[in-house]
Order: sequence, then structure tokens, then C-alpha cells
Amino acid sequence: MNTVKLIDNFLNEEYEEFRDNLNDIIQQKIIDKKMSSVVDVIGDVFESNKSLNTGSILHESTIDILRDSVKQNSTITIELGDLAEVYLKPKHSEKILEIFDTIDESNQKILIENLISTKVGFEKTINFCTKYKRKAK
Repeated sequence: MNTVKLIDNFLNEEYEEFRDNLNDIIQQKIIDKKMSSVVDVIGDVFESNKSLNTGSILHESTIDILRDSVKQNSTITIELGDLAEVYLKPKHSEKILEIFDTIDESNQKILIENLISTKVGFEKTINFCTKYKRKAK
């Protein structure tokens, strides 16, 4: 998966291998570029770019990130489980936290998992939280 192998594939007219190797090299370059970009953004005080899906996610850390978004009144970029990137506005973070505080622990887990799993789940969660009305007791 290096450039020497890529040239060798091209010279020997191994087009499938050439295409596969080129694709691997390009994908690695993209990953490397993303990593360096994320490091630059994290250092910026006024912008928060945090992935909520780093291996074994703790729901508490997700909630902490939402609270920081509200407290700093800043939009955050989230990389979801399906690798889609979405933006979460502070007003949406606030609504999610309102709902989170009113539901039981098993529903809290479901809410967070839906929020961070896929783009469709994220959008449904935001839609639900912004339209939710608390029942009068």
C-alpha cells in the first residue's frame, strides 16, 4: 500500500491492484488530514469539535458535552456512529438536556444512543426533543 507498489501495478498493467492501492493511499491521506484538522479545531477556545463515539462511549461524557455547548452557547460538531458529521446548536442541546432530566435511566440510554448512532437517529431525536411537551401533573 505504498507508492512504489502503486507504480509497479501501473507499469505491469495491474489495473485492479492499481485502483485498490490508489484508493487505499487516498483514504489514508484523508484520514491523516482529518486528524490534523481535528487537533487544530480542538485547540480553538470558541469552537468545539468533539467526537461522541470514541470506542466505549460513556453517556455521562455525552451529557457533559451537551452541557458545555449550552454553557458556552456554542454549536458543536459531532461525528456519529455512521461517520456522518452533524452540527448541534445550543438550543437543541438545551432541549435534549431538558428531556434527559425527565426520563428514567433506560430511556436516557436510548435517547443518547439514538442521538449519536446515525444521522437519521440524530434528526429524529432533535425533532422529538424540540416538539416534546411535558405532561401536566
